[in-house]
Amino acid sequence: MEDPLKLLTEAEAAEILGISQDTLFRTRRAGRISHVVVGNRGVRYTPACLRDFVERSTTQCEPQNESKRHSGSVRSRSSGLPEIHGRETYSSAGMTVPQDSDALVQLAQRTFAKRK
Repeated sequence: MEDPLKLLTEAEAAEILGISQDTLFRTRRAGRISHVVVGNRGVRYTPACLRDFVERSTTQCEPQNESKRHSGSVRSRSSGLPEIHGRETYSSAGMTVPQDSDALVQLAQRTFAKRK
């Protein structure tokens, strides 16, 4: 049985969490992990602090229904990425391209028009 009052150093806590001491420091400064202040500047962590941090940081994934994957979500024909409001969204380019060919031609003309 683990001792609930055992105080772990930053190095020990980082090793248990599998992160660097710098990451643990930034996480603590951001207020995302509880800690114990010992003296003026000493920082320690209890096993409960680490457990609470892991529980708050854990996300639950919902299994995707096979029929929903193919019929419920609309995907781009070219990239397989989700479509939003009937338009393909290209997240890497940060823009939405219209599917209507006339609108696409107008967009291209505006984009490549000579500036005066």
